[in-house]
Amino acid sequence: MSNFNAPSNAFNKGNQFYNLASYTGRAKVFTTPDDLWSAACSYFDWCVSTQIIECRYYGNDVKLIELPKMRAMSLQGLSNYLGICNLRYYKKLADFSPIVEKIHDVIYTHNFCGAAVGLLNPCIIWRRIG
Repeated sequence: MSNFNAPSNAFNKGNQFYNLASYTGRAKVFTTPDDLWSAACSYFDWCVSTQIIECRYYGNDVKLIELPKMRAMSLQGLSNYLGICNLRYYKKLADFSPIVEKIHDVIYTHNFCGAAVGLLNPCIIWRRIG
């Protein structure tokens, strides 16, 4: 048996007990557009500075050669880096919308240029960016 004592009409059709809540949902991680932009820039810097290392073995004496590879940026990677579900919530807010569009543009340009010069797999990037 539960210790919860709900009012007798709590589960009646048409109740509005949700209006009694002072706040519903999780608080925003970023309170200003500048906070979001600086965090996104931190992700961009991380992507550029932490390249993926490909290990290749050559020769009869099996010499290991490590080749640095360009890391592709993605909205999912950004969301994981920032600890948020996605940017859709921020895109709906009027003051955050230009920053979210700028983030999309930076990711698109980075991936497009990387694919154009052969540093990223063009087939995968074309599918991701359309």
